Amino acid sequence: MIPMTRAQARLIRAVLRKSAPSGGSRHYRPPLALHAGEDGLRVRIHAAEVAVEWHNAGPLPPDAIVLPSKALDDFEGAKDAEVTLTFQGVDLVQARWDDGGVPQSRDYATVTPDKLPPFPVEPKKFTVLETTFLKALDDAAQTASRENSRFALKCLQLRGKTGELVSTNGRQLLLQRGYMFPWKDDVLIPSIGVFGRRELTEGPVAVGKSEKHVCLRVGAWRFHFEINTAARFPRVDNVIPVFAGKSTILRVAPDDVTFLAHELPRLPGREENEQVTVDLNGCVAIRARDEERNGVTELRLGRSEVVGPAVRFVSNRQFLAH
Repeated sequence: MIPMTRAQARLIRAVLRKSAPSGGSRHYRPPLALHAGEDGLRVRIHAAEVAVEWHNAGPLPPDAIVLPSKALDDFEGAKDAEVTLTFQGVDLVQARWDDGGVPQSRDYATVTPDKLPPFPVEPKKFTVLETTFLKALDDAAQTASRENSRFALKCLQLRGKTGELVSTNGRQLLLQRGYMFPWKDDVLIPSIGVFGRRELTEGPVAVGKSEKHVCLRVGAWRFHFEINTAARFPRVDNVIPVFAGKSTILRVAPDDVTFLAHELPRLPGREENEQVTVDLNGCVAIRARDEERNGVTELRLGRSEVVGPAVRFVSNRQFLAH
């Protein structure tokens, strides 16, 4: 028998629903492997591209059960009412729980854990990162492509030597710097959209690398990303120009970042026209046209800095907001 709570099932379900690789099927629901033992309960998804584990410490009688992911839909809940999982035969598992005082039960077909693909082994070495790395991963996932192409645009590039996280969809490119990875080479991993979830805001963050996987530890969670060694990624250094004397650079002040995040979605013309004009001519101005009223709304960034010759250009407002 394996016990868990309805609230734990709800937590696991919320995270796993967002753990499918970018561009994958909406029906991505691999089976769950539950392992109980002296070190507690481990719930795993043995998926090829991204294997996921949740660990809850506390000794339990040893047991192992495989459930279909849809089982969580049945017994997840907001309260800590207990769910018990027991074998009813070699190939059948029964879940029992209480729902508002009414006993509930469901039967699920099962297989033995050895029928699942092997679960990745954790790397021996990890490097602790700031929790802001999760926000960086979320931003990178939003930038990555969801479509197949000749380059691995659905992947994220982690550059060990330079400490950079890179993502692109072929139209916009996001390069984030300042990370200490415990490897020197550049690796490609699948992009997943789970790291913006509030369920992952607690606990330390650390990253490690084995021969075939990059492992990210986030509190009680482990994400094992399969390293893609066959695909190609754009040469980022050839895309971003080196700063020269005639280049123009806009450095957006933190207060202006907050201001833009709030005001950009409120500019007129959003549904008809995603474009905005960015004017860097002594001051920083962002303008959007309201076609219905034949007017223009302007945002001024008084704290930000422009270095280089004056320039004016048009940008997709979603790219700018991102």
